[in-house]
Amino acid sequence: MAQRYVRSTDGLDSDGGTTWALAKATLTGVAAIDTTTDNIWVSQAHAETTAAAISFAWAGTVGGNQTRVMCASDAAAPPTALATTATVSTTGASNITLTTAAAQYVYFYGIAFQAGSGAVSFGGIVGGSTALTSLAVSSTGGITLTGNVTTSGAQAYTGAVTLGANSTLTTTNSAVTFSSTVNGTSAGSQSLTIAQGSGVVTFSSTVGATVALSSLSIIGSGGITLTGNVTTSGAQTYTGAVTLGGNTTLTTAVAVDSPVEIQE
Repeated sequence: MAQRYVRSTDGLDSDGGTTWALAKATLTGVAAIDTTTDNIWVSQAHAETTAAAISFAWAGTVGGNQTRVMCASDAAAPPTALATTATVSTTGASNITLTTAAAQYVYFYGIAFQAGSGAVSFGGIVGGSTALTSLAVSSTGGITLTGNVTTSGAQAYTGAVTLGANSTLTTTNSAVTFSSTVNGTSAGSQSLTIAQGSGVVTFSSTVGATVALSSLSIIGSGGITLTGNVTTSGAQTYTGAVTLGGNTTLTTAVAVDSPVEIQE
């Protein structure tokens, strides 16, 4: 298992990210030397920021040997302590794209993604066999999910979300929050399931208004807030208590298993 190190450009000349001292390599460079069992460490003090696009093509593996991307709070090599937050970001309209092979996983710990006006795309499963602690993604250029996302803590999507495939978002009694719209890529072809336990689910805008989802299922016991219209070609299921944060039209066959509360 190789150890790879990533920091912002105040590092020295790159040696491919094999030491902190010379880890001027961007995450794109690290991905190029990635193997299926690498640990990739991002410095909390010098988190990656670049004007260029960041593109991962993960090898990953099923089970305990997946590639891991973790936030480190010290400069030991390898680090002796994990940190809870490091932001991997691009500036301007540069995109962040993360792609895994089918049925393969990448594990992130303490990493938040922010793409400015670029887009963030997850081209596979996130969390997989080992759940992330949390996932925070921010982009004014849009966020694409193309597989399941599993975290023990909260998931926050700040920006318009597009589903590229059927997706299940799972947390351990933690919140799932959408700050903007949620749509499919082909009308009636992508489903969204949210299993949040006792955590709350918040939609701050419409769901399926531009491209309808095939179905929407929120199966945790936590409360659900809808702030805009929801459009699906198939069923909508809301297992927790629903609060309407605005005038809301649900278009499809709807099954509601708990009370609907209108918030004034």
